[in-house]
Amino acid sequence: MDLTIIMPIHRLVNENDRRLLRAAQESLEKQTNKNFEVLYFVREGVGFDEKLDGVNTKLIESDQSFSYQQAINKAVEKIESRYFSVLEFDDVFHPTYVENFYAHLNNQKEDVALYMNIVFEVNQENQMMGLRNETAWVVNKMQKMGFLDIDSIKQSIGSFSLVGACYEKNSFIESGGLKNNIEIFFNQEFILRFLNLGNDIYVMPKVLVNHMNFREGSYFDLCDKKFGPDEKRGYYNLIGKEYLYKQDRKVEI
Repeated sequence: MDLTIIMPIHRLVNENDRRLLRAAQESLEKQTNKNFEVLYFVREGVGFDEKLDGVNTKLIESDQSFSYQQAINKAVEKIESRYFSVLEFDDVFHPTYVENFYAHLNNQKEDVALYMNIVFEVNQENQMMGLRNETAWVVNKMQKMGFLDIDSIKQSIGSFSLVGACYEKNSFIESGGLKNNIEIFFNQEFILRFLNLGNDIYVMPKVLVNHMNFREGSYFDLCDKKFGPDEKRGYYNLIGKEYLYKQDRKVEI
């Protein structure tokens, strides 16, 4: 199999969390192309039914607390497939997610190291909040339609999202992975760094994932409450400097 879908699960607090997890799992069971496997990266002691109908699954338990970035970086070291993606337990993939990835992979061949998609963002009531990454297909927004380039997106990097992205594993590892010391906007820093290292990023012109914004208790909800406006601005400004470095450096804001 060429694709592993990583599901990081730090904790399941209540029945609503378990309901969301089951919806995410069902979205994998409903894939029209089942040529993938699922790797759960879970904090030790978090119990749930990991089995999926028609899908191979593996589970790795960590006996330590971990951040989102640490979970992904550690999980990637364990996968055997050439590509991987991440499904957060409060998101859902559309039924043709895997099918579309393989279709674009076969079309682009070896040229693309990161496949993004158009993300449908919703709130906790499942109401639409907006789309992300669609500007890659707006005329004159990119040097080449569908492909991100660093000069075009530097001023609007905050509008791009890695939700549901499919990564070429070796390119991800060689780029340094996700940085733990950048607590917010680490996805955007990664995009800039990945492009700066000469990797191609292509946005599939398809809405393939529903992403829930600021779910109560989610990592990004906790960051939103933890950091004030000045700190958020500091982290945002930081990514314009740190993308030049592969290593996860000590930072100050």
